Amino acid sequence: MSEASKKANATIMEKTMDGDSTPVNNELTITNKELGLGESELETTTTSKLETKRELFSNQAEFILTSLGLAVGIGNILRFPTKAYQFGGSAFLIPYLIVSYIFGLPAVYFELLLGQYQSTSPPIVFRRIMPILEGVGWLSTITSALISIYYAVVISMSALYTIKVFQGDFNVWSSCDNSWNIKNICVETLAQKQCQNENNGTDSSLDLIFINGECRNKTDFEGNHLMLPTEQYLLFHLNQLSSGMWDISNINWQVFGAITVVWIIAGCLVWKRIGKAGYLSIVLPYALILVLFFRGVTLDGASKGLAYFFLSPNISLLFSPRTWCEALKQLCFSLSLGHGGLMSLASYNRRSNNCFKNAAIIIFADTLMSLIGGAAVFSILGFLAVQRNVEVHEVVESGVSLSFVVYPEAFTMMPVPFIWAIMFFLVLVLFGLNTQIAQVQVFCTCLYDQFPNLRNRKWLVTLSYCLLLYLLTILFSTNAGFHWFEMFTEYIVGFPSVCAITIEIICVMYLYGMKNLREDIVEMFGPASNKFEQFLGSHSIYYLINLKFISPIIGIAIICFSFIPHNNSHRKKSISYDIIGWIIALLPLIIIPIFSLRNVLWFKKHGFLAKSTLMLQKQHRSFSRIHPGAQIENTNAKFLLPNKEPWDLRKNGESGGAKGGDVAFTKIDIDYDHLAMTTPTMRSEMKTQRQQGGREEYENEIETVSVYTEILNDLRVEVGGMRKDIQKIKDQLEDIREDLTMGNMSAGTKANSNSNSKSVEPVKKQVDSAVKSVKKSETTNIQPSIKKSKSNSKINK
Repeated sequence: MSEASKKANATIMEKTMDGDSTPVNNELTITNKELGLGESELETTTTSKLETKRELFSNQAEFILTSLGLAVGIGNILRFPTKAYQFGGSAFLIPYLIVSYIFGLPAVYFELLLGQYQSTSPPIVFRRIMPILEGVGWLSTITSALISIYYAVVISMSALYTIKVFQGDFNVWSSCDNSWNIKNICVETLAQKQCQNENNGTDSSLDLIFINGECRNKTDFEGNHLMLPTEQYLLFHLNQLSSGMWDISNINWQVFGAITVVWIIAGCLVWKRIGKAGYLSIVLPYALILVLFFRGVTLDGASKGLAYFFLSPNISLLFSPRTWCEALKQLCFSLSLGHGGLMSLASYNRRSNNCFKNAAIIIFADTLMSLIGGAAVFSILGFLAVQRNVEVHEVVESGVSLSFVVYPEAFTMMPVPFIWAIMFFLVLVLFGLNTQIAQVQVFCTCLYDQFPNLRNRKWLVTLSYCLLLYLLTILFSTNAGFHWFEMFTEYIVGFPSVCAITIEIICVMYLYGMKNLREDIVEMFGPASNKFEQFLGSHSIYYLINLKFISPIIGIAIICFSFIPHNNSHRKKSISYDIIGWIIALLPLIIIPIFSLRNVLWFKKHGFLAKSTLMLQKQHRSFSRIHPGAQIENTNAKFLLPNKEPWDLRKNGESGGAKGGDVAFTKIDIDYDHLAMTTPTMRSEMKTQRQQGGREEYENEIETVSVYTEILNDLRVEVGGMRKDIQKIKDQLEDIREDLTMGNMSAGTKANSNSNSKSVEPVKKQVDSAVKSVKKSETTNIQPSIKKSKSNSKINK
């Protein structure tokens, strides 16, 4: 940023502040093309300094890595393979890939657009569209809180496995001889293979399995659920599973301790940002999972599992509505759609950033990681199927524990099991922490934006929020905790995300409007620069049509199908399991009417009409574009709208109400008296500096005045129609022009009399251009109902 621009920043802040150092207009917006500043200078000069002091990502790589830390993780490595195995491998993969493009890409682009355009958190984004919709933004934050609880449990179990790996006793989960094993249904893979080999040498017609220390005929156990020792370790040792979700008799202290440590680490990482060093925790899991993938596909029998995953779709499952339902829920969970995270992260982008490219990268990376994670798991399933001489779908009971069962079982039969085991569980811990930290930051960011004073107490906000979620997570550390974990996985992970993103899309596309959203895109990115952008890229009408019609229909259909009862688990669930699951899943929706009622009451309390909660607010960036009549004295169009946000009013101690019942669109909150005073103040400073001599200082002053001239011109175009105030600006421009001419000649004589013409002409051209621009905008932008004043003839001198 140039020295002049820095000086411009400081003076703008000084001269556009009222008595209590609060910006007189939170929505002062200056476009970079007309201002002539660089992109980075623009964002710092206008939006971030005049509206909020919001940090921006230093580069796109930083934003992409942070977004991938949120969107890519345990959902791809743990939950996607589980769902794919449950719904027939490729029969699930095909719907997942289809909804990724039809629903996922437009939805990710949509969330990034909203956050980037408004540069604020989800609740404020929707409050500015309509105050009655503020609860829609809070819905996403409540959803992220529930997901944070889920992640804390997964990370805790992964950490306990990691500890067990370091202890070096792999027989603890691969043997059926432990005290927690149910021996009459426990099947060891290595013993099973030995039993099959003996059978082949005697009577190949028998199908034997190794149960409770002896080879038995498999037909004797038909109807029984046979379990791998790794599955029994997970359920009966690690989680000490009770008989039901209400059978809570004791605390599982190892899980309790792990959950405690996980929340302490997460809270510290959120409070003390680790900066670029944290990129290692984002990049490292990708490298590790790739190593596991290549190890998996080289195992004996891996091709059998990969064929099941990629090439053997079960037609009945492929056309089952539930398969498509689960595919979309998995997609929304994996991408963190409806969690508020993507929207919050995008708010730290520069407004001109092409977030469509970001959305495409996020979708591609998420899909690729799901394919890699799925291929790694199904390679191992094929390996275990060969070892046990069974089909892939018979290796293990499908459920939430798939990866915790399959991977440990395979590690015991690999060379150097310690290396592979530590890599896998380290991947889960790192992926989980990355996403959990991002989910916690979503809620904290919303609080900081609504209550700016809390930014000075980040440690208290982080501590309080993490402590609340920690207390809720303690339930999972009881001996009934795994039942609750399964219920969370079935009802909470996925369904609230689909609800949240569907409601967001419907509210914006039908209440804010497709036309307005398209104009927002053009305002941020400019017109389409090529055919690709116009038809397939950021400006494509397809994505808007999709968001208007296709995505809402898909979302509503999936929500409806989700209410169809089903239960594929071998463990019978009580009716309370489903009732509690649906209550928790639907509970976040209550936040919408709560905030709607709250805002209606707030508006009435401060003297505004209730119908104002159904209007676009002045603080929305597109307000002046959508309602140009709001900037002109027009007694026929008066609406009661607050000039500031509620938190601004709390901060300033103002009532914000309508004085005399007449707060209308007709006044824009720019203090013209202060604004017009910037130029004489600058002229006085110029004369003082000029007396000190030196052409370099004076050229900086010229540049500064040029910047301000263009700023004033831009402001004139923004507010239009305020004739008296505009006339003040015109008079100041004329004075600046005269001072620049005389002042530059003096400085030029002092420095080098031969350089006068070379230095004066460019500055004169800049000022002349600004004056002509003011004159032109007066002709084109002032409404016909306003007659030109004779005083405008001043500008024609």
